[in-house]
Amino acid sequence: MRTRFISVAGLAAALFTGSLALGIATQSCSSGSNPVADAGTADTGEETGPCSDGTIQLLACEGVDGAPPVETFSDEACQALDDAEHRSGVSHDAARAPSIDAPTEAQAVPSTAPFTFRWHNGTVAARTPRVPPRGYTIGDELARWTQLVPSADAHCAPFNGVAYAVVFRANGQELLRAETSRTSYTPTADAWTRLRAARGTLELRVEVARFGTSMVTEGPYDQTTPRTFTLTP
Repeated sequence: MRTRFISVAGLAAALFTGSLALGIATQSCSSGSNPVADAGTADTGEETGPCSDGTIQLLACEGVDGAPPVETFSDEACQALDDAEHRSGVSHDAARAPSIDAPTEAQAVPSTAPFTFRWHNGTVAARTPRVPPRGYTIGDELARWTQLVPSADAHCAPFNGVAYAVVFRANGQELLRAETSRTSYTPTADAWTRLRAARGTLELRVEVARFGTSMVTEGPYDQTTPRTFTLTP
């Protein structure tokens, strides 16, 4: 019987090839490939949830012409948050969740221009978790080798820290989700048009989760009751 050996470089190349194959089959939730879609647009992909159903707004996490990115929250982190929600749901926890500053409860928001929604941190974002040191692993060696292979598609840096999902609903239906690492959100023109088309009272919740290398390590949490508001003509 003959034993076959594969070098670390060969294994890294094989993993890289596999990642390209996965990249073809999966759908990114960055604004470049999945902008806010028209209401009622059906998703024909195999994935479900906000990263693929057309209700997401996620600003590009890649800088343009050498400029720093507008947003550091990545499409990989978006998918990780969606997976966490499907596994265990979102916990309603007023202490851990952000507190919404704008709009105020039952505020009549002028619809003539996009409104800036603001919130401040709860306990999840207020503390910095201690990361214990770890030893060098084979994964580190693989990562070192894969960096030598040119990538066919640009990838954003792994996301670490706290990020938010700004969720709008009306009449029991989710209208729009926006995911960001900032503590404010101003809808794009298309997103604002979608919100303006809603009838009656709108509901707003802001989810929070902590991430480590684009994976959810704590949360998500949101408010015990949604913030309600209306849009004036």
